[in-house]
Amino acid sequence: MEVRLYAPVVVRLVFHIKCIKTDLEGRKTRSYKDWKCKICRSSQPDQPNVSNDLNIDTDCLIKISEELANLRKEMSKLRASVEFMSDKTDSTIPIMKEIKNELALVRKENEQLKVINKSLTSDVYELQDRVRSLEQYTRKNNIEISGLPSSPNENILDILKDVSQTIGVELEDSHISASHRIPSYSRQRTPSIIVQFQRKALKDTWITKYREKRNLSAKQVNKTFPDQRVFISDHLSPENKRFLSKLKIKCKDIGYKFAWSRDGKFFVRKNEGEKCQKIVTNDDIEKLK
Repeated sequence: MEVRLYAPVVVRLVFHIKCIKTDLEGRKTRSYKDWKCKICRSSQPDQPNVSNDLNIDTDCLIKISEELANLRKEMSKLRASVEFMSDKTDSTIPIMKEIKNELALVRKENEQLKVINKSLTSDVYELQDRVRSLEQYTRKNNIEISGLPSSPNENILDILKDVSQTIGVELEDSHISASHRIPSYSRQRTPSIIVQFQRKALKDTWITKYREKRNLSAKQVNKTFPDQRVFISDHLSPENKRFLSKLKIKCKDIGYKFAWSRDGKFFVRKNEGEKCQKIVTNDDIEKLK
C-alpha cells in the first residue's frame, strides 16, 4: 500500500509504508525531510520519483472528477424527476378527494335507487296480480274444452251436448250464453272450445263431473273422433295461463309434483297426501322452496 502526502504547492514527499517499517538504515542516516525509502534511493539516487506519480494521480483525479460531474448531472435529473412526480402527486390529491366524494354520492344514490326499484317491482307485481284477478273474474262462468277435433261445418252446440251426455250432465240451450273456438298458441294444437254459462253453478257442475269421469277421450264423445285425451278446465285469462306456466316450471325445479288451478285460484302440493298450498302472487312463486 502506498501513501502520498501532497504539500499545498509542491508535492515532494513519497512514502511506502512497508519501507518505513523495514528500512531502519534510512531512518538512521537521513532526516525526516530528506528521507527516501531504499527502493527510491536505489532506482534514482539523484532525483526523487515525483513526476510519474503525480501524472498518474492527476489522471485518476480527472477521471474521478468527470465521474463526479456525470453523477451530479444524474442526481440533478433524478432530483428534477422526483420533484416533478411530487408536484404531480400533490396536484392529483385534490382530484382524488373529489373523485372519492363523487363515488360516495354515486354509491348513496345507487342504494336509494335499489330501494326505489324494489318498491316499484313490488308495485308492478301487485298491479299484475290485480289485473289477473279482474280478468279472471270476467271468466268466472267459463270453461275451456281442449282436445276435441274441429271440422269446417261443425256445430259447437251439438258437440257440447255430446260432451254433456258423456260426462253425465244435463244441458239445455238456455244454460249457455256463448260458445266458440279460440285460436291456439301452437298451430299443431286444435283450437279449444270456450263455453260461457248463464250461472257459475252450471260451470262448477261441468268441472266436477269431468273430474269424476277422469280419463275423457274424444272417441268417447263421438265415435268418429280419434282416441285422444280431452281436458275440461277453468277458462284462464292469458295472464293467468302464463302465471300457471311459471308456477309449474318453478314446481318442477324444486321437486313439487302437483300444480293446478281451480276457480281462477292456484295451488301446489309437494307430494301425494301432503297439504296443498295456495299461491296468489308472483312473490309467492319466488318464495316456494
